[in-house]
Amino acid sequence: MLQSLDHNWSKSSVENVNKELTDLQLQIVSERIQMNVVE
Repeated sequence: MLQSLDHNWSKSSVENVNKELTDLQLQIVSERIQMNVVE
């Protein structure tokens, strides 16, 4: 029981971290595009 709960928790944690990383990458890319446009 505990093991399966722990497994589910760690899986969702990994998904959350991946989502945050993806959001961060998108933000960085959009900022680079804006800087290129400004130049």
